[in-house]
Amino acid sequence: MPQEFVLTCLLAINKEWAAEFEKKHPGYLKAKSNKNPQTPHVLYIGCSDSRVPESVVLNAMPGEIFVHRNIANQFRLDDDSALSVLAFAVESLRVDHIIVAGHTGCGGVQTALDTAHPPPPLHAQMDTMSVDILRGKISADIG
Repeated sequence: MPQEFVLTCLLAINKEWAAEFEKKHPGYLKAKSNKNPQTPHVLYIGCSDSRVPESVVLNAMPGEIFVHRNIANQFRLDDDSALSVLAFAVESLRVDHIIVAGHTGCGGVQTALDTAHPPPPLHAQMDTMSVDILRGKISADIG
């Protein structure tokens, strides 16, 4: 499908959704516009899986949940995106709750489990450390 066609279709679907939403909830979207600050009580950290949209599975209205989604709902201290979402949610939005939500059959979690390498057994680490001590690679200041 040509990119322009896809974009046109998505915009038409969005326009249709907004019109239908306005019929069901008159004035709601306008009240939640950029002119009014968002006030969600929840930060939801979830998986990017397209089958698990948080607004659908939680039956949430626009503006009720602040969201960060990625593969397998990971949160790493070296991830600027995740950290900025957390900082904004806590410091600016003052959310009351932080939810890290997983889902059944997550391919990202399964891939992480399948490719994880267990740490070496402790005795192997101790053996290496003993050899290093004998070779003088590790010294201690005992005093």
